[in-house]
Amino acid sequence: MPEECDWGTTKLHRLGDSAGAKTLPFGFATWDPGFTTQHFTLQLDNEKIELTIFTIFKNSSGRANYRAQYTFQRAEGKEAVIPSEQ
Repeated sequence: MPEECDWGTTKLHRLGDSAGAKTLPFGFATWDPGFTTQHFTLQLDNEKIELTIFTIFKNSSGRANYRAQYTFQRAEGKEAVIPSEQ
């Protein structure tokens, strides 16, 4: 079983549907701790966030690259807070 570890932080690139988009409901981030590269895609859709993680192994462990998908639902009565880009 893998152990939990701290990979630190990375930049979330916010994206829209075009170069002139006023809303940015999509996101893309990459982590590279050395043995793997993980690409995260996010989509904010009103009451939920769709997260897809693509994991690419770079070592010779024999593990298959894979994709995982998650959906997060906003808790009732809570407002979403999206930090501005810095």
